[in-house]
Amino acid sequence: MKQFIVAALIVVSFVSLLPLQAQAITLVPCGTSAHQPPRDAQGRLQLPAGKTLADYPHADCQLGHLFVLIIRTINYLISMAALVAMYFIVTAGFGMVTALGNAEKIQSSKESISHAVIGFAIIMMAFVFVNLLINGILGDTTKGTRQWWEPGCLYDITNIRNECPQLRFFGPMAQQAAIPGTAVAGGTCSGVQCSDSALNICSPVAPGDGCYESAVNRWNNQIVQGVGSNTQIASGIDAVKMLKAIMARESNGVEGKTSRSDPPSLGLFQLKVGTANSFKAGCTTANIDEAWLLSENNATAQACIAAAYLRSLVGVCGSDVRQLAAGYNGGAGACAVSEDCGPSAGSGQCSVCQNQNRATRRWECLWDDSAHQQCNANRAGNFSETRRYAPQVEYCYARFNSSSAATAPAASNETDVETAIVPADTDNGVPPGIQVWSGEDPLGLIWGSRETELKAALSAFGTKWGSQLTARQAFRPIEYTNHIRSIWEAWRLQNNDGNGAGSGYACSGAKFLTKAIVDKYTAAQKSWISAEASKHAFQANGTPPACQSDHESGIAMDVYPVPSDFSTTKAEYSRWIKAGFDSGLCHNIAGDEPHFILRAGSGLSDQQCLTDYVAPVTSSSSGAAPANIRLSPATALAGTFDKLVNSEAAFKNNNLTLTITGQNLEGAVITSNAADISGGTGLIVTAVRMISDTATDDKVEADLSIAPGTRDGQIIFAIRNKHGKTITTNFNIQLTGTQWLQRHFPKTQKRITFFGHWSEIAPNERGQNLMDQINKGKQFTSSDQYKKLDIWMNVWEQSLWDKVKTSVCSTELAAGCAGWRDNIIDVSESSDTAGIVLHESAHKLHAYYGGIYYKLNPLASSFPTKWVSAVGNISNCPYLPLKDVSHWKDGTWDTAHCGFIRAYGASDTLDSAVIKSLCNFMDGSCYAEDIATMTEEAVFQRSKFNDSEIRSDLRYKQKLNLLLQYEFISNSPLGMNGPAAVWLTQLPEFAIFSRSKWTLGGDNE
Repeated sequence: MKQFIVAALIVVSFVSLLPLQAQAITLVPCGTSAHQPPRDAQGRLQLPAGKTLADYPHADCQLGHLFVLIIRTINYLISMAALVAMYFIVTAGFGMVTALGNAEKIQSSKESISHAVIGFAIIMMAFVFVNLLINGILGDTTKGTRQWWEPGCLYDITNIRNECPQLRFFGPMAQQAAIPGTAVAGGTCSGVQCSDSALNICSPVAPGDGCYESAVNRWNNQIVQGVGSNTQIASGIDAVKMLKAIMARESNGVEGKTSRSDPPSLGLFQLKVGTANSFKAGCTTANIDEAWLLSENNATAQACIAAAYLRSLVGVCGSDVRQLAAGYNGGAGACAVSEDCGPSAGSGQCSVCQNQNRATRRWECLWDDSAHQQCNANRAGNFSETRRYAPQVEYCYARFNSSSAATAPAASNETDVETAIVPADTDNGVPPGIQVWSGEDPLGLIWGSRETELKAALSAFGTKWGSQLTARQAFRPIEYTNHIRSIWEAWRLQNNDGNGAGSGYACSGAKFLTKAIVDKYTAAQKSWISAEASKHAFQANGTPPACQSDHESGIAMDVYPVPSDFSTTKAEYSRWIKAGFDSGLCHNIAGDEPHFILRAGSGLSDQQCLTDYVAPVTSSSSGAAPANIRLSPATALAGTFDKLVNSEAAFKNNNLTLTITGQNLEGAVITSNAADISGGTGLIVTAVRMISDTATDDKVEADLSIAPGTRDGQIIFAIRNKHGKTITTNFNIQLTGTQWLQRHFPKTQKRITFFGHWSEIAPNERGQNLMDQINKGKQFTSSDQYKKLDIWMNVWEQSLWDKVKTSVCSTELAAGCAGWRDNIIDVSESSDTAGIVLHESAHKLHAYYGGIYYKLNPLASSFPTKWVSAVGNISNCPYLPLKDVSHWKDGTWDTAHCGFIRAYGASDTLDSAVIKSLCNFMDGSCYAEDIATMTEEAVFQRSKFNDSEIRSDLRYKQKLNLLLQYEFISNSPLGMNGPAAVWLTQLPEFAIFSRSKWTLGGDNE
């Protein structure tokens, strides 16, 4: 009986502990077949839809997994210890019950119970101690909300749901181990393998759950209305398509969505309340809160705000769908040049995407060090989500229409499989056999994974051909290829052209239709086929759509404009093919004049890449070379001013006609070495015409298109005549003052935006003076305290400033201004721009010490109260109240009185609602202008402090000491021994302490 009861209790106990037993069964946490990504019989990866290698983090064992194994083993043994302890307690209890008064048996049973309890307690205490130690050394308690002593964490401190502290892997093995079948990041980058290495971030990527076209297109009217007349986000980027693509990935077109971030992102475009209020101008006057963003009634205004936010990113992210999407998801900082993969990385500089012609951005770089040994995928702010998001937005962008006509609904609203190939039927009016394509039709230009190479080849092609060329189609999904192929076959069979229906590149007869199917078409269906053929510009004797296209692999493009005389001028057609060939392209399909693929990696021979090419008969080179060349004009601007867009100068190509006179210019071909500052072609010769050919002088006209980004200075024109003889001559490219300033202060690097247009040819005295003033102002705001404020400077051309200063600064007297709640200062062009820069920057630093600077966490600083104490009692000052904002009571303005360096410094004493509302942020007594004017004068008007009234008033000494202590003026590039400190020490009344003696009390500066 005793054995039966004990066995029963053990069974019950075992069953109650089954969860722990199940957890312990799989002790090994990595490297087993259960942890591996699926593969086929040949060992090749076969990932499920929507999965990447990053979803299999335990495929290979790492150092951290050893600790997981130890912990799981301990957990299992502890569960068994509980079972053993229960066995001894129950056995001893049974012994006591059956002892029948036998003192020896009772004592023995008591000792068994005592030993079991003490033994189990020791085991549990040891476990708690070890668990605490592991959490303290290896655990990351910042990522979890539960603590080590809570029951749920005693069993598995590696809980993957972040309910408990996480193990931190460390040392060389802390990096993601290379997973079989993956490669180190593409392009020229190399380094330790990271979990995001297998991601494609260089071309469009279809989302696993689709683009939700039908759901997104429900909001078409609201998006179109929100965009209004400004139909582009940036040059070449359609606003409606971009907003639809953003909505598809942010909310799937479902209203009322809320993210889990803090603060949350809300609504159709997942906007934060602060962001929405910052960009609502021109969209709504509402005070936006969470409820407003969640309301579908505000969809139009939300679209307008999202568009405004995207446009604000163009300056940092550029006119690129994928980069703008990265900025929208990861913030403007995502588009900044990477410090670990960009130019500043030294030997670690690389291009993540193959042959990309720009610096790698922060979101694209996988590492946290220039040696590329530290992956960033496992830390906060790593842009890992952005790397998945941006290419998916780029893919969805191509899926949507820009007009109010919505794209066709997807095959299924639930799975949203937009590109499914299904035979059409008569229910929707599309004839049977036509392969359905639910995207843009005709398909627009989409660049695939070889975008950079194709664009470079296209630019070179245009240069060699002698005129600007464009691509109309590049990457094309196979679903679209099948769609237009099926229409071609139906159209030709409908016209009794069976041979035409079966012809085409890589075709072995009709692929989708038969004559029997087409003969059953109704009149309406035949009319539909004819309309589609017309839409796609099919011609009976034209090139049929391919059955299998190079476009599907992203290596092809169709180049236009194709000259109309190719059919009669075979030599020009051959020159066209050879120009493409010399640019790295391959013309591989006979009769398909615009079609080219990349030669590199094509596997085709030179002969195959010169299909249709006929080598020209070599002409005599015995003629004379061009001579006595004269150009008119010999100088031109790099682009011309177009208009002000939101007060910023916009430029367009400078299209002009160059007249060339000289001898032996017949058959002239003109090229130049003009380059763009971004590395592209700066100048294109679009046409060359022979105007006159006489015995004494020839005249040729060349149409030039000079881009605004063309490098300034001297360039070279090479002029070659029909005899193959060449002469070179110089041509000068000039800049306007605006362009000159923009190139000396690149917006994203120097954090300066120029508003207005400096139209004079630069460099000139005006531009040089302004540049010197800006540099001088930046020099005196280069301390660590100023740098942490991340100040962005808006510099206004003087005539424009005179028109806008009241709206920008709320007063017609302002030479500049700065608000409390952002990082922007506005300064005007003047002889004192440097002083204005320092003055307005001091306002920002004051806001920081006051705990109200928007960009940084509130700071507990005693600076504001110390300054109020230094101001002291001014009620008896004979020069107050002020006559106006900048004049003392006696009408003077630039003299120092009562502790204020000039009258404007005392303007905070005025009874002004505006001043009170600003100063209320810092308990009512902020003295903002006193601080800013004292800072400005201490640097730029030092002689003023020799005035007898200043020497005799200790308030000036107290204020200057505070400005030095809190680094308003102390951390100039010349340091504490520079002019900001030395000149003060030369005045006996102003004893300035050395930097090492400053004590900041309880402040956290």
